[in-house]
Amino acid sequence: MRLETCPRPQFSKRFLRPVFEFPEFCGNVVSLRDPVGDVVGKISYIDNEGSDELDCELFGKVIKYALSHDTHHLVVDTNSTSCSCDYSFSDLFGTISSCNLTTLELQSVLIDEAFAHSGFGMLTTLNLELCELEYDLDEYLDPLSGCPCLQNLVLNHCSHFVKISGPQLLRLTLDCVYCDPWEQIEISAPRLKFLSLLPELEDMKFSKLSIPCLDHVDIRVTDMNDFLEGNEECVAQRFISLFEYLNNAISLTLGPHTIRVLSGMTEFLEQQPSSPFRRLKTLIMEADSVPYALINYFLKGSSMKPNLEFV
Repeated sequence: MRLETCPRPQFSKRFLRPVFEFPEFCGNVVSLRDPVGDVVGKISYIDNEGSDELDCELFGKVIKYALSHDTHHLVVDTNSTSCSCDYSFSDLFGTISSCNLTTLELQSVLIDEAFAHSGFGMLTTLNLELCELEYDLDEYLDPLSGCPCLQNLVLNHCSHFVKISGPQLLRLTLDCVYCDPWEQIEISAPRLKFLSLLPELEDMKFSKLSIPCLDHVDIRVTDMNDFLEGNEECVAQRFISLFEYLNNAISLTLGPHTIRVLSGMTEFLEQQPSSPFRRLKTLIMEADSVPYALINYFLKGSSMKPNLEFV
């Protein structure tokens, strides 16, 4: 699917104020077809009047118009750079879920109970960016409970997604999922094959990972921030616990920042009797120089002789 070939339509309240312009604009939105035949509705909101308030009614009309034209891939961008999103699409989630969408991309949208309970029966790919999950301290939503066929999930700079599940989920990317100090991430995905983690050290907290079929893991710490200083032992324990959850992986890739962090924690890793990666066949390290103690930690637990690659 060649999304880059599709221009991103933008609209504002001022631009669409005359009623007669609305159908023409919507027609332009749904006419943006992918060259290979997939139907893509790609909608971005801008406000030329300088207001931060999203006109949800207007936005909803555009979305409904796009969905009425056999759209299978919907991209909704509220054009906000804030992760603290106040834009709720509760009234629209039911409409969106009733269509034959297979791919949904949302940016800066509040994910609430309406999303979790709407039932996206055909959805196979979900990409959320700068989205926030509505929650209270007594109970956290499982936002994917209504997506039984979901196979690919990307969470990019999202907040409070502490429960992630998917009976058909095969590929999961967590790129900076922000958590409050008391929150820990749970993942239940019995068929998951590929996991990509791009965490900030402060938010790298997992309480349960049920991923028995995991094959490939890619870990890339995004930033060596101030949290590391004075918290080396805490960070080391988080890595050790995480590695225990990932012990079924047959391929492990460590990014340069990850290697740099772990290289300063070899004294904690050496205290472990063995590495948890007993099925490891390939270890890829994106660095020119890696301490032997770190390499040995990953290799000493494997029942086979893993291939070691430096890139």
